[in-house]
Amino acid sequence: IDKYRKLEFMNKDLSFKKKSLYVILFLYGLMIPQVSFLSVTLYGLYKLFFNYTKILKNYSLQIVVLVFFTVSYYGIAGYHEIGPNQINKSLLLFVMVYIIGLSINLNNYKITHILLSLIFGLSLFVFASVYFTYFTENITRALADRDVINIWSGEILNSPIFGAYALLALSLLPTVFLSILKVKMKLFIMTLILMSIMALVLFQSRGPFISSVIIYMFSFFYLKYIFQINLFQIKSLIFIFLFFTIFIYYAEDGLFFVEAIDAYLELIENKGMDSGRYYAWMMGLQSLFSYPLGGREYDIGGLSHVHNMYLDIHYTSGLLPLSFLFMFMASHLKSFLVLIRKGEVKDKLFLVCFGLGLLLPTFFEPIMEASITFFSFLVFYLALLKNYSLNINRNKGGVNKI
Repeated sequence: IDKYRKLEFMNKDLSFKKKSLYVILFLYGLMIPQVSFLSVTLYGLYKLFFNYTKILKNYSLQIVVLVFFTVSYYGIAGYHEIGPNQINKSLLLFVMVYIIGLSINLNNYKITHILLSLIFGLSLFVFASVYFTYFTENITRALADRDVINIWSGEILNSPIFGAYALLALSLLPTVFLSILKVKMKLFIMTLILMSIMALVLFQSRGPFISSVIIYMFSFFYLKYIFQINLFQIKSLIFIFLFFTIFIYYAEDGLFFVEAIDAYLELIENKGMDSGRYYAWMMGLQSLFSYPLGGREYDIGGLSHVHNMYLDIHYTSGLLPLSFLFMFMASHLKSFLVLIRKGEVKDKLFLVCFGLGLLLPTFFEPIMEASITFFSFLVFYLALLKNYSLNINRNKGGVNKI
């Protein structure tokens, strides 16, 4: 009887821990000022307290490089008097989410649930902000200015980063083709995707759709998951998108989404993918070694940012933080290769799609300037990736360090 009670207590304790983690990741994605930050940092400190020795023993190099990157980036930016000083908040957030990603026992938690908890909160934030804008602002003016109001703070959302938020849900489309994924899970993912599409069309954002095509091509053709599609799944997906299209076509003229589609098509027709970013990228590449300390001293065609995270880091703070960032990211390359070679099919597809959804915006948006939260998503993902690859090796070797 005592053994049964002990086992029952352990199961309840594990269930509570699971729910706690999923709720914290959901709040993390919702991006509620102070609440999201505090929930993540406090949970990270809790994990650090109970895994202090193991984390410092096994992952101290990555954490030190991450700290050096953050300190050098904001330190040099402060020396040049560029932007607000966010070093304390950023440093705490980046380190804590990295520790959380490392300390999750993946023998007890599912990768799909971890990622979907985060994306669910983020998708609600994006969708709610769009509707908040619709009910509080003149929709014609909002479409013209491509403005969306942050539902929590009332501030205007940064245009490029809003599209990057929505892309994370769009990136999961290939996962619905997995035959081993439950129907309820597929419907849930499709709901998040449709919410993001509506938000992106209203916001007149083109980049995320191009990024989505890259992700889908990589998933379907390189990883060859397309062979897991069956006829029923194809018919179901076609039906969902046809229903959505017909609904929009026959909706009343006053429906804001119809106005958004008309404006979006007009934008594509007039501008296509034309952008002043190409000149900024060219100048950024040419000036890499001419301005080793950054300082935003070279011309980028009148833009405020280079619209590439790596070139923007150099534009602001020079080569030192950029070098630390490359070192930090490169230290996780082996983990990615382990995932591709040895990961389970479902986990592999979710992690690859989500990872590409995080990585692609870094080539098109000023991530560090626009949202430290989005960069922290990338840090969390890299920690989760390293944790997953080490978990594969630990299980095969019979050792479980964390």
